[in-house]
Amino acid sequence: MPFFKGHRSLLPSAGGQSHPLKISDTRASARWRPTRCFRLFAVLFVSSWAFILFYNHQVEHLSSPNEENPIDPSIPPLFEAYHEFERHLPQHDLSLPFPEGRDAKFFWAANHVTASGWGNVMQELLTNALLAHATNRAFVFDNFTAFRDDAGDFSEFNGKLVPSRIPLSAIISGPIVGSSFDLGDPTPRAVSREYYEKVCPNSTLIDSWTINEHLRHDPDVPASQIFDLWVEKLDSMNDSCVEMQRGSFQIFEIWLFGSTRILSLWPQLSKSPILRNFSWSPLVLKTYAANAQLFGAAPKPSRFFHRDFTDHCTHLAKWGSDWNGFNKFADFPDKFQVPAGAGGGEVTEKNLQVTEKIVEKVREVLAEQKMLYGGKKELNRIYVMTNGDVAWLMQLKEGLMGVKRWDAISSSRELRLGWESKHIAQSVDMLVGQQAQVFIGNGFSSLTSNIVMFRMLNELPPDDTRFW
Repeated sequence: MPFFKGHRSLLPSAGGQSHPLKISDTRASARWRPTRCFRLFAVLFVSSWAFILFYNHQVEHLSSPNEENPIDPSIPPLFEAYHEFERHLPQHDLSLPFPEGRDAKFFWAANHVTASGWGNVMQELLTNALLAHATNRAFVFDNFTAFRDDAGDFSEFNGKLVPSRIPLSAIISGPIVGSSFDLGDPTPRAVSREYYEKVCPNSTLIDSWTINEHLRHDPDVPASQIFDLWVEKLDSMNDSCVEMQRGSFQIFEIWLFGSTRILSLWPQLSKSPILRNFSWSPLVLKTYAANAQLFGAAPKPSRFFHRDFTDHCTHLAKWGSDWNGFNKFADFPDKFQVPAGAGGGEVTEKNLQVTEKIVEKVREVLAEQKMLYGGKKELNRIYVMTNGDVAWLMQLKEGLMGVKRWDAISSSRELRLGWESKHIAQSVDMLVGQQAQVFIGNGFSSLTSNIVMFRMLNELPPDDTRFW
Protein backbone atom coordinates (compact mmCIF):
# COMPACT_ATOMS: atom_id res chain seq x y z
CA MET A 1 0.00 0.00 0.00
CA PRO A 2 1.98 3.02 -1.22
CA PHE A 3 -0.04 5.42 0.89
CA PHE A 4 1.85 4.27 3.99
CA LYS A 5 5.57 4.74 3.65
CA GLY A 6 7.54 1.69 4.60
CA HIS A 7 4.46 -0.49 5.02
CA ARG A 8 5.57 -4.10 5.20
CA SER A 9 3.47 -7.16 4.42
CA LEU A 10 0.52 -7.64 6.73
CA LEU A 11 0.80 -10.00 9.67
CA PRO A 12 -0.97 -13.32 9.09
CA SER A 13 -3.53 -14.23 11.72
CA ALA A 14 -4.33 -17.66 13.08
CA GLY A 15 -7.23 -17.94 10.69
CA GLY A 16 -5.12 -17.24 7.64
CA GLN A 17 -6.50 -13.73 7.16
CA SER A 18 -4.40 -10.59 7.23
CA HIS A 19 -4.13 -8.24 10.15
CA PRO A 20 -5.01 -4.66 9.16
CA LEU A 21 -1.87 -3.36 10.91
CA LYS A 22 1.69 -4.23 11.66
CA ILE A 23 3.20 -3.58 15.08
CA SER A 24 4.90 -0.35 14.00
CA ASP A 25 1.60 1.02 12.68
CA THR A 26 0.60 1.83 16.23
CA ARG A 27 3.47 4.31 16.42
CA ALA A 28 2.97 7.74 14.88
CA SER A 29 5.65 8.18 12.24
CA ALA A 30 7.13 11.57 11.44
CA ARG A 31 5.33 11.55 8.15
CA TRP A 32 1.89 11.38 9.73
CA ARG A 33 2.29 13.45 12.87
CA PRO A 34 -0.29 16.25 12.96
CA THR A 35 2.34 18.97 12.51
CA ARG A 36 3.33 17.54 9.13
CA CYS A 37 -0.03 16.58 7.65
CA PHE A 38 -1.17 20.08 6.79
CA ARG A 39 1.79 20.72 4.52
CA LEU A 40 1.33 17.41 2.78
CA PHE A 41 -2.36 17.44 2.05
CA ALA A 42 -2.62 21.12 1.19
CA VAL A 43 -1.15 20.37 -2.22
CA LEU A 44 -3.15 17.30 -3.22
CA PHE A 45 -4.56 17.43 -6.74
CA VAL A 46 -8.34 17.50 -7.05
CA SER A 47 -10.15 16.25 -10.12
CA SER A 48 -12.80 18.35 -11.81
CA TRP A 49 -15.69 16.06 -10.85
CA ALA A 50 -15.90 17.21 -7.22
CA PHE A 51 -19.09 19.09 -8.05
CA ILE A 52 -20.69 15.91 -9.38
CA LEU A 53 -20.00 14.17 -6.08
CA PHE A 54 -22.14 16.75 -4.33
CA TYR A 55 -25.17 14.97 -5.76
CA ASN A 56 -23.97 11.45 -5.02
CA HIS A 57 -25.08 10.37 -1.57
CA GLN A 58 -24.63 6.61 -1.85
CA VAL A 59 -21.97 4.77 0.12
CA GLU A 60 -19.44 2.98 -2.07
CA HIS A 61 -17.49 0.00 -0.80
CA LEU A 62 -13.74 0.32 -1.09
CA SER A 63 -11.86 -2.88 -1.77
CA SER A 64 -8.83 -3.34 0.46
CA PRO A 65 -7.05 -6.06 2.44
CA ASN A 66 -8.61 -4.60 5.59
CA GLU A 67 -12.15 -4.25 4.35
CA GLU A 68 -12.74 -7.53 2.53
CA ASN A 69 -16.03 -7.51 0.68
CA PRO A 70 -18.64 -8.90 3.09
CA ILE A 71 -21.00 -11.67 2.10
CA ASP A 72 -23.87 -9.54 3.39
CA PRO A 73 -23.00 -5.81 3.52
CA SER A 74 -26.14 -5.17 5.59
CA ILE A 75 -24.41 -6.90 8.52
CA PRO A 76 -21.95 -4.48 10.15
CA PRO A 77 -18.31 -5.48 10.61
CA LEU A 78 -17.03 -6.76 13.94
CA PHE A 79 -13.44 -5.62 13.22
CA GLU A 80 -12.13 -9.08 14.18
CA ALA A 81 -8.71 -8.49 12.58
CA TYR A 82 -8.19 -5.36 14.70
CA HIS A 83 -9.18 -7.17 17.88
CA GLU A 84 -6.78 -9.95 16.95
CA PHE A 85 -4.00 -7.44 16.33
CA GLU A 86 -4.52 -5.91 19.78
CA ARG A 87 -4.34 -9.34 21.39
CA HIS A 88 -0.88 -9.89 19.90
CA LEU A 89 0.83 -6.69 21.04
CA PRO A 90 4.40 -7.60 22.02
CA GLN A 91 4.07 -6.06 25.49
CA HIS A 92 1.48 -8.71 26.35
CA ASP A 93 4.29 -10.85 27.69
CA LEU A 94 4.95 -11.53 31.38
CA SER A 95 8.58 -12.44 30.69
CA LEU A 96 9.53 -8.91 29.61
CA PRO A 97 11.90 -6.94 31.87
CA PHE A 98 10.78 -4.07 34.09
CA PRO A 99 8.94 -1.70 33.65
CA GLU A 100 6.84 -4.25 31.73
CA GLY A 101 6.28 -7.95 32.23
CA ARG A 102 5.51 -9.32 35.72
CA ASP A 103 6.63 -6.14 37.46
CA ALA A 104 4.54 -3.73 35.38
CA LYS A 105 2.15 -1.25 36.97
CA PHE A 106 -1.19 -0.57 35.31
CA PHE A 107 -3.93 2.04 35.34
CA TRP A 108 -7.37 0.90 34.15
CA ALA A 109 -10.18 3.48 34.06
CA ALA A 110 -12.99 0.93 34.13
CA ASN A 111 -15.43 3.81 34.70
CA HIS A 112 -14.62 5.40 31.34
CA VAL A 113 -17.36 6.89 29.19
CA THR A 114 -19.60 4.52 27.24
CA ALA A 115 -22.91 5.08 25.47
CA SER A 116 -21.58 8.37 24.14
CA GLY A 117 -20.25 9.81 20.90
CA TRP A 118 -16.63 9.54 19.77
CA GLY A 119 -15.95 13.24 20.45
CA ASN A 120 -16.72 12.88 24.17
CA VAL A 121 -14.99 9.52 24.42
CA MET A 122 -11.82 10.83 22.81
CA GLN A 123 -11.58 13.77 25.23
CA GLU A 124 -11.63 11.50 28.25
CA LEU A 125 -9.38 8.92 26.57
CA LEU A 126 -6.61 11.48 26.09
CA THR A 127 -6.71 12.70 29.69
CA ASN A 128 -6.84 9.20 31.19
CA ALA A 129 -3.85 8.20 29.07
CA LEU A 130 -2.08 11.39 30.15
CA LEU A 131 -2.64 10.44 33.80
CA ALA A 132 -1.24 6.93 33.25
CA HIS A 133 1.84 8.39 31.56
CA ALA A 134 2.40 10.95 34.32
CA THR A 135 2.44 8.14 36.90
CA ASN A 136 4.57 5.72 34.84
CA ARG A 137 1.81 3.16 34.62
CA ALA A 138 0.74 1.17 31.58
CA PHE A 139 -2.49 2.64 30.27
CA VAL A 140 -5.22 0.04 29.79
CA PHE A 141 -7.22 0.79 26.65
CA ASP A 142 -10.66 -0.47 25.78
CA ASN A 143 -12.96 -0.52 22.77
CA PHE A 144 -14.88 2.55 21.67
CA THR A 145 -18.27 1.58 23.03
CA ALA A 146 -21.02 3.85 21.77
CA PHE A 147 -23.68 1.81 23.54
CA ARG A 148 -23.98 -0.07 26.83
CA ASP A 149 -20.88 -2.04 27.73
CA ASP A 150 -22.96 -5.20 28.05
CA ALA A 151 -24.63 -4.81 24.64
CA GLY A 152 -24.41 -7.63 22.11
CA ASP A 153 -22.24 -7.49 19.00
CA PHE A 154 -24.71 -5.19 17.24
CA SER A 155 -26.94 -2.34 18.29
CA GLU A 156 -29.55 -0.24 16.54
CA PHE A 157 -28.95 3.43 15.79
CA ASN A 158 -31.44 5.54 13.84
CA GLY A 159 -33.10 2.38 12.61
CA LYS A 160 -29.85 0.83 11.35
CA LEU A 161 -27.72 -2.00 12.63
CA VAL A 162 -24.25 -0.86 13.77
CA PRO A 163 -21.37 -2.49 15.67
CA SER A 164 -21.76 -2.03 19.43
CA ARG A 165 -18.02 -1.57 19.91
CA ILE A 166 -15.06 -0.68 17.73
CA PRO A 167 -11.45 -1.52 18.63
CA LEU A 168 -9.39 1.63 19.19
CA SER A 169 -6.73 0.49 16.72
CA ALA A 170 -9.31 0.87 13.95
CA ILE A 171 -9.57 4.58 14.82
CA ILE A 172 -6.25 5.80 16.24
CA SER A 173 -2.54 4.98 16.41
CA GLY A 174 0.16 5.95 18.88
CA PRO A 175 1.01 5.33 22.55
CA ILE A 176 -2.65 5.16 23.62
CA VAL A 177 -3.04 1.86 21.74
CA GLY A 178 0.31 0.37 22.57
CA SER A 179 3.15 1.94 20.60
CA SER A 180 6.48 2.59 22.29
CA PHE A 181 7.24 5.88 23.95
CA ASP A 182 10.28 7.92 22.96
CA LEU A 183 13.72 6.60 23.85
CA GLY A 184 14.45 7.20 27.52
CA ASP A 185 10.80 7.40 28.57
CA PRO A 186 10.36 4.89 31.45
CA THR A 187 6.60 4.49 30.94
CA PRO A 188 5.46 0.96 30.04
CA ARG A 189 3.50 0.56 26.85
CA ALA A 190 -0.30 0.52 26.91
CA VAL A 191 -2.06 -2.84 27.05
CA SER A 192 -5.51 -4.03 26.11
CA ARG A 193 -8.29 -4.49 28.62
CA GLU A 194 -8.39 -8.18 27.71
CA TYR A 195 -4.73 -8.67 28.67
CA TYR A 196 -5.10 -6.60 31.83
CA GLU A 197 -8.00 -8.68 33.08
CA LYS A 198 -5.96 -11.85 32.57
CA VAL A 199 -2.91 -10.66 34.52
CA CYS A 200 -4.80 -8.59 37.13
CA PRO A 201 -7.67 -10.72 38.42
CA ASN A 202 -7.60 -8.93 41.80
CA SER A 203 -7.19 -5.23 41.11
CA THR A 204 -7.07 -2.50 43.72
CA LEU A 205 -10.28 -0.53 43.21
CA ILE A 206 -10.62 3.23 43.69
CA ASP A 207 -13.84 5.23 43.71
CA SER A 208 -13.33 8.61 42.04
CA TRP A 209 -15.46 10.11 44.81
CA THR A 210 -12.47 9.85 47.18
CA ILE A 211 -10.86 12.85 45.45
CA ASN A 212 -13.47 14.37 43.18
CA GLU A 213 -16.40 14.62 45.59
CA HIS A 214 -16.07 18.35 46.30
CA LEU A 215 -14.18 19.26 43.12
CA ARG A 216 -16.41 18.00 40.31
CA HIS A 217 -18.66 21.03 39.93
CA ASP A 218 -16.57 23.72 41.58
CA PRO A 219 -15.94 26.38 38.89
CA ASP A 220 -12.87 27.61 40.78
CA VAL A 221 -11.10 24.22 40.63
CA PRO A 222 -9.13 23.88 37.39
CA ALA A 223 -8.65 20.52 35.70
CA SER A 224 -4.92 20.72 36.41
CA GLN A 225 -5.61 20.67 40.17
CA ILE A 226 -7.75 17.55 39.86
CA PHE A 227 -5.10 15.98 37.65
CA ASP A 228 -2.29 16.72 40.12
CA LEU A 229 -4.27 15.23 43.01
CA TRP A 230 -4.74 12.01 41.06
CA VAL A 231 -1.04 11.90 40.15
CA GLU A 232 -0.24 12.23 43.85
CA LYS A 233 -2.76 9.49 44.70
CA LEU A 234 -1.46 7.00 42.13
CA ASP A 235 2.18 7.75 42.91
CA SER A 236 1.52 6.92 46.56
CA MET A 237 0.31 3.43 45.66
CA ASN A 238 2.64 0.45 45.25
CA ASP A 239 -0.18 -1.72 43.94
CA SER A 240 0.56 -3.08 40.49
CA CYS A 241 -3.04 -3.20 39.29
CA VAL A 242 -5.05 -0.05 39.97
CA GLU A 243 -8.57 0.13 38.63
CA MET A 244 -11.21 2.83 38.86
CA GLN A 245 -14.43 1.51 40.36
CA ARG A 246 -16.85 0.69 37.57
CA GLY A 247 -19.96 2.82 37.97
CA SER A 248 -18.19 5.66 39.78
CA PHE A 249 -18.00 9.08 38.15
CA GLN A 250 -15.27 9.58 35.56
CA ILE A 251 -12.16 11.36 36.85
CA PHE A 252 -12.43 13.82 33.97
CA GLU A 253 -16.10 14.51 33.29
CA ILE A 254 -18.12 16.42 30.75
CA TRP A 255 -18.37 19.27 33.29
CA LEU A 256 -14.62 19.81 32.92
CA PHE A 257 -14.49 19.51 29.14
CA GLY A 258 -17.56 21.71 28.83
CA SER A 259 -15.88 24.63 30.59
CA THR A 260 -12.69 26.66 30.49
CA ARG A 261 -11.45 24.67 33.52
CA ILE A 262 -9.96 22.13 31.08
CA LEU A 263 -7.67 24.76 29.53
CA SER A 264 -5.42 24.58 32.60
CA LEU A 265 -4.39 21.08 31.49
CA TRP A 266 -3.37 22.20 27.99
CA PRO A 267 0.30 23.05 28.78
CA GLN A 268 0.89 19.50 30.01
CA LEU A 269 -1.27 17.75 27.41
CA SER A 270 0.24 19.66 24.48
CA LYS A 271 3.78 18.65 25.50
CA SER A 272 2.96 15.02 26.26
CA PRO A 273 3.78 12.12 23.91
CA ILE A 274 0.15 11.10 24.36
CA LEU A 275 -0.77 13.97 22.04
CA ARG A 276 2.51 14.67 20.23
CA ASN A 277 2.87 11.04 19.12
CA PHE A 278 -0.82 10.64 18.39
CA SER A 279 -1.87 9.64 14.89
CA TRP A 280 -4.99 8.40 13.19
CA SER A 281 -5.22 4.73 12.26
CA PRO A 282 -4.18 3.41 8.83
CA LEU A 283 -7.89 2.87 8.13
CA VAL A 284 -8.65 6.56 8.75
CA LEU A 285 -5.61 7.74 6.77
CA LYS A 286 -6.39 5.46 3.84
CA THR A 287 -10.01 6.62 3.76
CA TYR A 288 -8.82 10.23 3.82
CA ALA A 289 -6.53 9.55 0.85
CA ALA A 290 -9.30 7.78 -1.06
CA ASN A 291 -11.47 10.90 -0.71
CA ALA A 292 -8.77 13.53 -1.21
CA GLN A 293 -10.60 15.02 -4.21
CA LEU A 294 -13.28 16.33 -1.83
CA PHE A 295 -10.97 18.24 0.48
CA GLY A 296 -9.05 20.77 -1.56
CA ALA A 297 -6.77 21.66 -4.45
CA ALA A 298 -3.33 23.20 -4.56
CA PRO A 299 -2.24 25.66 -3.53
CA LYS A 300 -4.77 27.06 -1.03
CA PRO A 301 -7.84 24.96 -0.25
CA SER A 302 -10.49 26.24 2.12
CA ARG A 303 -12.87 24.13 4.14
CA PHE A 304 -15.75 25.33 6.24
CA PHE A 305 -17.70 23.00 8.47
CA HIS A 306 -21.21 22.88 9.81
CA ARG A 307 -22.27 20.16 12.20
CA ASP A 308 -26.03 19.69 12.32
CA PHE A 309 -27.09 19.50 15.98
CA THR A 310 -30.85 19.27 15.50
CA ASP A 311 -31.28 16.31 17.89
CA HIS A 312 -28.86 17.65 20.48
CA CYS A 313 -29.53 21.38 20.68
CA THR A 314 -32.63 21.18 22.85
CA HIS A 315 -30.66 19.15 25.39
CA LEU A 316 -27.84 21.72 25.41
CA ALA A 317 -30.26 24.60 25.76
CA LYS A 318 -32.04 22.85 28.63
CA TRP A 319 -28.78 22.81 30.60
CA GLY A 320 -27.68 26.31 29.59
CA SER A 321 -24.51 24.77 28.18
CA ASP A 322 -21.36 26.71 27.39
CA TRP A 323 -18.97 26.00 24.55
CA ASN A 324 -16.51 23.17 25.05
CA GLY A 325 -13.43 24.40 26.90
CA PHE A 326 -10.92 23.84 24.09
CA ASN A 327 -13.16 25.99 21.88
CA LYS A 328 -12.49 28.96 24.18
CA PHE A 329 -8.76 29.61 23.88
CA ALA A 330 -8.25 33.31 24.56
CA ASP A 331 -6.66 33.98 21.15
CA PHE A 332 -9.71 32.93 19.14
CA PRO A 333 -11.63 35.85 17.58
CA ASP A 334 -15.07 34.30 18.14
CA LYS A 335 -16.37 34.37 21.73
CA PHE A 336 -19.45 33.06 23.48
CA GLN A 337 -21.11 33.76 26.81
CA VAL A 338 -24.05 31.74 28.11
CA PRO A 339 -27.04 34.11 27.90
CA ALA A 340 -28.50 35.30 31.19
CA GLY A 341 -31.36 33.07 32.27
CA ALA A 342 -30.33 30.26 29.94
CA GLY A 343 -31.37 26.73 30.83
CA GLY A 344 -35.03 26.61 29.90
CA GLY A 345 -34.65 24.52 26.78
CA GLU A 346 -34.85 27.28 24.17
CA VAL A 347 -32.77 26.56 21.07
CA THR A 348 -30.90 29.67 19.99
CA GLU A 349 -29.53 30.62 16.57
CA LYS A 350 -26.02 30.32 18.00
CA ASN A 351 -26.71 26.66 18.70
CA LEU A 352 -28.67 25.56 15.64
CA GLN A 353 -27.32 27.36 12.59
CA VAL A 354 -29.84 28.15 9.88
CA THR A 355 -28.72 28.52 6.27
CA GLU A 356 -28.82 32.32 6.29
CA LYS A 357 -26.60 32.48 9.37
CA ILE A 358 -24.08 30.10 7.83
CA VAL A 359 -23.89 32.10 4.62
CA GLU A 360 -23.52 35.33 6.60
CA LYS A 361 -20.69 33.85 8.66
CA VAL A 362 -18.84 32.59 5.60
CA ARG A 363 -19.10 36.04 4.02
CA GLU A 364 -17.76 37.59 7.24
CA VAL A 365 -14.82 35.18 7.46
CA LEU A 366 -13.90 35.75 3.81
CA ALA A 367 -13.75 39.49 4.39
CA GLU A 368 -11.62 39.09 7.52
CA GLN A 369 -9.27 36.67 5.77
CA LYS A 370 -8.75 39.19 2.99
CA MET A 371 -7.93 41.88 5.57
CA LEU A 372 -5.44 39.55 7.26
CA TYR A 373 -3.69 38.06 4.23
CA GLY A 374 -4.72 40.08 1.19
CA GLY A 375 -4.73 37.78 -1.83
CA LYS A 376 -2.02 35.47 -0.51
CA LYS A 377 -4.35 32.87 1.00
CA GLU A 378 -7.39 32.91 -1.24
CA LEU A 379 -10.19 30.62 -0.11
CA ASN A 380 -11.70 28.76 -3.04
CA ARG A 381 -13.30 25.53 -1.79
CA ILE A 382 -15.77 24.53 0.89
CA TYR A 383 -16.13 21.17 2.61
CA VAL A 384 -19.23 20.91 4.81
CA MET A 385 -19.07 18.50 7.76
CA THR A 386 -22.68 17.64 8.46
CA ASN A 387 -25.31 15.01 9.11
CA GLY A 388 -27.99 17.28 7.62
CA ASP A 389 -30.33 15.91 4.96
CA VAL A 390 -29.84 16.23 1.21
CA ALA A 391 -32.49 18.92 0.73
CA TRP A 392 -30.86 21.14 3.35
CA LEU A 393 -27.42 20.62 1.80
CA MET A 394 -28.69 21.66 -1.61
CA GLN A 395 -30.24 24.79 -0.10
CA LEU A 396 -26.98 25.56 1.69
CA LYS A 397 -24.93 25.10 -1.47
CA GLU A 398 -27.18 27.52 -3.34
CA GLY A 399 -26.75 30.11 -0.60
CA LEU A 400 -22.97 29.69 -0.47
CA MET A 401 -22.66 30.06 -4.25
CA GLY A 402 -24.24 33.46 -3.78
CA VAL A 403 -21.22 34.54 -1.71
CA LYS A 404 -18.68 33.85 -4.49
CA ARG A 405 -18.04 31.37 -7.26
CA TRP A 406 -16.31 28.56 -5.40
CA ASP A 407 -14.22 26.00 -7.24
CA ALA A 408 -16.20 23.30 -5.45
CA ILE A 409 -18.55 22.72 -2.53
CA SER A 410 -18.61 19.20 -1.11
CA SER A 411 -19.67 17.53 2.12
CA SER A 412 -19.12 14.55 4.39
CA ARG A 413 -22.27 13.07 2.88
CA GLU A 414 -20.19 12.37 -0.23
CA LEU A 415 -17.37 10.43 1.39
CA ARG A 416 -16.64 7.13 -0.33
CA LEU A 417 -16.70 4.73 2.58
CA GLY A 418 -16.01 1.04 2.87
CA TRP A 419 -17.66 -1.65 4.96
CA GLU A 420 -15.50 -0.83 7.99
CA SER A 421 -14.63 2.81 7.37
CA LYS A 422 -18.28 3.94 7.32
CA HIS A 423 -18.27 3.36 11.09
CA ILE A 424 -15.23 5.58 11.74
CA ALA A 425 -16.18 8.40 9.33
CA GLN A 426 -16.27 11.02 12.11
CA SER A 427 -12.53 10.56 12.55
CA VAL A 428 -11.99 11.17 8.84
CA ASP A 429 -13.90 14.44 9.21
CA MET A 430 -11.73 15.32 12.20
CA LEU A 431 -8.58 14.77 10.13
CA VAL A 432 -9.98 17.03 7.42
CA GLY A 433 -10.77 19.68 10.02
CA GLN A 434 -7.28 19.71 11.51
CA GLN A 435 -5.80 20.12 7.99
CA ALA A 436 -8.14 22.88 6.81
CA GLN A 437 -6.76 26.32 5.95
CA VAL A 438 -9.81 27.84 7.66
CA PHE A 439 -12.14 25.92 9.94
CA ILE A 440 -15.55 27.05 11.22
CA GLY A 441 -16.91 24.75 13.90
CA ASN A 442 -19.75 24.44 16.38
CA GLY A 443 -18.54 25.64 19.76
CA PHE A 444 -20.87 23.26 21.62
CA SER A 445 -19.44 20.25 19.81
CA SER A 446 -16.86 17.91 21.36
CA LEU A 447 -15.89 16.82 17.84
CA THR A 448 -15.13 20.46 17.01
CA SER A 449 -13.22 20.73 20.29
CA ASN A 450 -10.93 17.85 19.35
CA ILE A 451 -10.28 19.35 15.92
CA VAL A 452 -9.46 22.68 17.53
CA MET A 453 -7.09 20.96 19.96
CA PHE A 454 -5.08 19.52 17.06
CA ARG A 455 -5.07 22.86 15.25
CA MET A 456 -3.63 24.49 18.35
CA LEU A 457 -1.06 21.70 18.61
CA ASN A 458 -0.12 22.37 14.98
CA GLU A 459 0.27 26.08 15.86
CA LEU A 460 -2.13 27.16 13.11
CA PRO A 461 -3.08 30.85 13.29
CA PRO A 462 -5.92 31.39 15.80
CA ASP A 463 -7.61 33.71 13.28
CA ASP A 464 -8.06 30.68 10.99
CA THR A 465 -10.09 28.76 13.57
CA ARG A 466 -13.59 30.17 13.80
CA PHE A 467 -16.99 29.32 15.30
CA TRP A 468 -20.56 29.91 14.22
